[in-house]
Amino acid sequence: MALGQLTYLQLTNATLRRLGKAQVVSADFAGLAADTWGGLVKDFLNDAQREVYKEHDWSTLITLYTISAISDRTYNLSTSVSDFGREIDLTSTTNDQVLEPTTLRTIDTLDPDLDDSASPLRYHIAYPNLLFDRTPSSETFRLRYVKRPAVLSAVTAVSDLPEYCDMVLVWYAYWQLQATREDATDGGEVARSIYENTLARAIGQDRRRMDRVWSLQPIWPTRIREVVPFPPAYDTDR
Repeated sequence: MALGQLTYLQLTNATLRRLGKAQVVSADFAGLAADTWGGLVKDFLNDAQREVYKEHDWSTLITLYTISAISDRTYNLSTSVSDFGREIDLTSTTNDQVLEPTTLRTIDTLDPDLDDSASPLRYHIAYPNLLFDRTPSSETFRLRYVKRPAVLSAVTAVSDLPEYCDMVLVWYAYWQLQATREDATDGGEVARSIYENTLARAIGQDRRRMDRVWSLQPIWPTRIREVVPFPPAYDTDR
């Protein structure tokens, strides 16, 4: 949780204010009927999480899981990676080899009987099944993936999305509710535009955040002349 990140209750009330509806207090939050404005907003905020998650590989959703000592052609991810959304990469830490994602057709073409045994070079994920192109022998893999955000439920819950997505969730819920209101003369188009602009800014913020994490290294070291073996006669002052 980031400092200042909005709770589920605060997200709900932020949306209700924009709709011009009465806000709710924490004591009443859990018991809101599904057909009330508060209940509708709560529902649409979880819809918002599911949709915003699809728009970008958000930094706070990127995680990894180590699959140890695998000797099977197919590995079931559901028991250990229940929050799996989409993979980023798969690496054999045993062989320092980044595997290439491929299609089931390619795997079938390379090994129709699925009986080749060797260190895998390719893989395919059709969740929950992770299929290798060859059967490994006690090999360990690191799966880096984007997890699905947890469903918002408790009054104090905060989203797994970054803090700068709070208003993205609010504007998505507002847009969806505006689009279904009879008194919304524009059919929610203004709300949709605000949502899309807020989403674009959040993606930009997250990319800048990741740029700081994954900073590129210069090609040449700073102290290059201590590294490169110049000939003794070379004038290093030139």
